Order: sequence, then structure tokens, then C-alpha cells
Amino acid sequence: MATPLLLPSRAAHAAATTTCASQHLISATSKEPPPRVRPKRGGGGGPGSGSGPKSLVLSHVAAGRMDEAADAFVIVRSPDAFLHNVMIRGFADAGLPLDALAAYRAMLAAGARPDRFTFPVVVKCCARVGALEEGRAAHAAVVKLGLGADVYTGNSLVAFYAKLGLVGDAERVFDGMPARDIVSWNTLVDGYVSNRMGALALACFQEMNDTLQVQHDSVGIIAALAACCLESALMQGREIHGYAIRHGLEQDVKVGTSLVDMYCKCGNVASAENVFATMPVRTGVTWNCMIGGYALNERPVDAFDCFMRMRAEGFQVEVVTAINLLAACAQTESSLYGRSVHTYVIRRHFLPHVVLETALLEIVSGLEAEGWKQFNSMQQEYGMIPQIEHYGCMTDLLGRTEYAAERIFQLDHNNTGCYVVLSSMYADAGRWEDVERIRSLMKEKGFRRTEARSLVELHDKECSFVNGDMSHPRSEEVHELSDILSREIGETFDIPSNLSDSDPFASRRTVLPNKHSVRLAVAFGLISSEAGAPILVKKNVRMALAAVVTTGELLPTVAAMPE
Repeated sequence: MATPLLLPSRAAHAAATTTCASQHLISATSKEPPPRVRPKRGGGGGPGSGSGPKSLVLSHVAAGRMDEAADAFVIVRSPDAFLHNVMIRGFADAGLPLDALAAYRAMLAAGARPDRFTFPVVVKCCARVGALEEGRAAHAAVVKLGLGADVYTGNSLVAFYAKLGLVGDAERVFDGMPARDIVSWNTLVDGYVSNRMGALALACFQEMNDTLQVQHDSVGIIAALAACCLESALMQGREIHGYAIRHGLEQDVKVGTSLVDMYCKCGNVASAENVFATMPVRTGVTWNCMIGGYALNERPVDAFDCFMRMRAEGFQVEVVTAINLLAACAQTESSLYGRSVHTYVIRRHFLPHVVLETALLEIVSGLEAEGWKQFNSMQQEYGMIPQIEHYGCMTDLLGRTEYAAERIFQLDHNNTGCYVVLSSMYADAGRWEDVERIRSLMKEKGFRRTEARSLVELHDKECSFVNGDMSHPRSEEVHELSDILSREIGETFDIPSNLSDSDPFASRRTVLPNKHSVRLAVAFGLISSEAGAPILVKKNVRMALAAVVTTGELLPTVAAMPE
């Protein structure tokens, strides 16, 4: 009697694959694929029935050879759910989420039934590529197959919805989970943080602490500290720090780095320095957090000192390091630091980089020629198309160097608005000689300021007021109410001594607030309309934003006045 053929079990396949990988029988770095199995005629090792193709699939996946694994997979007749799951996870682990999703679709097309090992990987891949509809379809399949109680599947769904910004859906999945573990809570806390909901993240962390009654791990501590950064919650950050010390988590390099980041972003640099100094191990991320913290708290000298110590300890300088240093450079009066960092950036070939280019433009604000050189080099030397951030920096630069105003003057037009605006800007900066220069230029050209009027529309009629206007039939009522409003909000009437009321180009700031055209228009609107009616005041020369704000603040006072 012939001995029956004993086929290896699924566990035997896994054990054999692990052994092959550990003994380097299949090298992950070898360029030559393993030999193909040539099935014998009439033997039991033919395609589809024997263990050869399946073993090859498992071996190739274990070695990270997904192309060869796919070749072996197609010759397997009627692969089961286990083998489909192996392919899906293999693609996911190899950083090929789209191929993993294609393998999942092939699994469905083949009629194989997905299980609790399938969906966590599939949903994670959907999150990585932003495949919302496919993720929702996977969620529906989870419910249909009765796998909603599986904690691993639930955790993956919470992470999926949170990563795509659908926090409400993530909360609903979380609330519907019959059982939750520490990963479930950490996932929701991290989801809140990634969507910049720091207060909710901290509340969830506290609820987790009250509910689980188990020790937090480093993942939860890091997420909670990130929430403290969002909310500038220094006291809660200190409490979490104390918890980390009591449970021996402070020595974890990632927790220590998060503590440094939290203290810096909450403005407590001294505590950040203490944590940094006591860390047994530091990474490049730790150093970058400390440098960025100094820059954030306007301590540029300390930032550069920290950078030099980082270099001395042999850590690699990255793009984020240069960005932090440039942020520190922007706070110094000397351009020497900025030029040094710029040279270093070029030497290290960090360009092109959008954020880095923006930071470089910011540090040359006020240096027109240097700014233009840097801006033009983006496209000419690095082939980088300027983005909106770069144009914004150049606009700011040209504004600081007065280039924009001077260029407008060269256009030789009759619009007095730019002269008035520039004169007001010089007055705000206390540059009175430039104020007189602009006014003299206007006089030479025969320009006069357009008389400012405030217009209020009531009952389909438009009424206008100028500063100190007494021409309206109800002027006495208007001025009386304006005086009352000024007293109620405690306005003071200080007039600059260096400006004369007789000067036709005098600053609008010499007008008493209670006599300003906007205030008079508002007062007229209040006495001429019903309570609660909106009042829109417009200016003929600029937006009357102050009218909206003042009206909103004064409505309760006006409502309480006797008729």
C-alpha cells in the first residue's frame, strides 16, 4: 500500500519561510531570483495543487521580493484567503499601498472571503493614499461580515477617518467599539492632534486615564504632549511630565524630545533646557527641537550656540535645521548670520526647497538687491517656480524698501490716494521730514486731498457726513449722541502738537473721535433706525471697518438710553 502524501500545513509553510529568511537561503539583497519550481508531469507538485508555488509566494514576500511573489501567485490555482492576505500585507510592508489595494480588489474578484486579518491592512493603505470611498466600502464590508467587534479592525478605521479629517466618523467608530484597548485610545488622541483639536485630545487623554486604569505608554504620552503644544497648556504639560518621570518614561528619547518641544512652544525655555541636558540619548530631532525652540522664543544667539554644539557632537544637519536657523537669523539686526546660513545651505545642496526659499527671502527683507537676487535665483539656478509665499515675501520686501510707493509715483497719475497713504505711513513711523516731503510734492503737482465723507443709507436714501459736519437738519441730536458714546467708551482726545489744524494735508488723526465723519454717520443711523436694524457706513476713500466694530460695542449703551 502506497504511503499517503502528507502536504505541509499553513503553519509549516510559515515556519519554513522564516527559516529560509533567517538562514539567508533567499537573500533580500541578491539580484538573482530563486529558481522557479518546474512541476513534474503527473506529479502532485503541479501548478495549483502542490505546495511549490505557495511556498515561493511566502518566501518571496518574506524577502521583500514582491515582483517575484506576484509571478508565483498567478500560477496558484484558487488561492485561499490566507495567501491573498499574505500578498496584501507584503505590498503594504513594501511601501506599495496602491498595489496592496489592487491585491485586495483581486481577492474580492476571486471570490475569497476577507477576514479580520485583511481589513486592518486594507484600511491603513486607504488612509495612506487618501482613498476615502474605498475605505468607506471596506468599512461597509466589515459591518456586513460581522467583524465590527474586532479591536484591530476598529482601531484601523478610527485612524483612517481621523487621518482624512473626518473626526466625527472616527468618534462614531470609536464609540461603537464594544471593546477598546490602549491603542484605540491613543489612536483617537492622535487623531485629534493631527486635526489640531488640542482641547479634545487632552480631554480624551484624561478620560482614557480614568477609564483604562492602566499605565500609559510612550505613544500616548507623545500624543498628549503634542496636544499641549497646540493649546499652550503648560500646566497640563507639566502634569504629563510628572507622570512620565513616575513611570520611567522620561528616559525614552522620543518622550524626551516631545517634552523639549512642548516646553519651548509653551514659552518655558528653561524647563526645555533642563530636559534636554538630562536626556541620556539625543537624536537629530532633539537638537532641531531645541534650536527651533530658541528661535521661536527670540533667542537667536542661543540657537546658533546650540547649532554649533550639535555639529561638534557629529549630528547630521538637515533641511529643518537650516529653516530653524534662518528663523533665528530673521531676529538679528546683522545680516552676517543669514549670509553664513545661506552659504551653508548652498554648499549642502538643500535647494530647491519651498519652505527654505521662503525663509531665505524673509531674512533679506529690507535688502532689496539681495532679495531680488535670491528671488531670481530660484528659477534661473534651481528651476523652481516661485509660489504665493515667495511673492508675499517680495511684496513685503519692496514695501519695506519703499520701492512700491516710488514706483507708483513714477507712473505720473492724478490719484492722490497713494500720496495720502504714504504720508500717513510716514506719520505713523514718526518720519516727519518724509511727511513734509510728500505734502510738498502734492502741492507742487497741485493735488488736494479728496475730502473724506462717510455715507449711511437709510430708507433707500443716502446721507453723507464730513468731519465735524453741522449741515444736517438733525446735527444737534447727532453730535449729542456722539458725545455720549465717546464718554461711555472712555475716549481720550489727544492731538499731536506738531500738526496744525490749518494744514489742508493734516493727518486725519487730528480729528476728535466724537467729531469724526464715521462717528457722526453711525450716530445718525442709530437715531434714525429701529433697534436691532443693521447700519452700514461706507467711506468714499477707504473701508469704514471701525464703524462696524464701534457700532457693535455701543449698541447695548444706545439701547439703554431713554428716548
